[in-house]
Amino acid sequence: KEANPAVQLPARVDGTVQADTIGAKGTTPETYLGYSRSTNLQGAGKLTPNKTVAFGLNSAQPDDTFSLGGSWQVGTQSVTSTKTSQSRLNFNAAKVFHVLSGEGTVKVSIPGLPDKTVKVSGTPNAYQLADLPSQQRHTMTVTYTPGLSAFTYSFG
Repeated sequence: KEANPAVQLPARVDGTVQADTIGAKGTTPETYLGYSRSTNLQGAGKLTPNKTVAFGLNSAQPDDTFSLGGSWQVGTQSVTSTKTSQSRLNFNAAKVFHVLSGEGTVKVSIPGLPDKTVKVSGTPNAYQLADLPSQQRHTMTVTYTPGLSAFTYSFG
């Protein structure tokens, strides 16, 4: 504006992020794991940017929340796994996708269902972790090999 005082600039942006609300038909909202947009972390440990942080999983995960277990390198947009990293997610959906990057695998455990191993390779991409016949409430535990970056969970 100082370069051209006649220019009318838009109002300032305050930088706050609005949490997604529960989706259509009660589907869990998109869940962000990185520091800048995470709103539903419910577990032991605090997202501290640019630090390796020790977290603890909840034994009973509240609806539509997640917790982290083990040590994670916390970033603005993602968290990166170390040798003992897990996440626990309570969700209401038929399909669960997880945006991941790096090289390795994740093991997906949902009580009452067979465990599933998903190979992760390359830049951030959505990997399908669950494909249920209908929308259902479950708690999922995901175990990560070291070096995987986890960005979001999304639901269908």
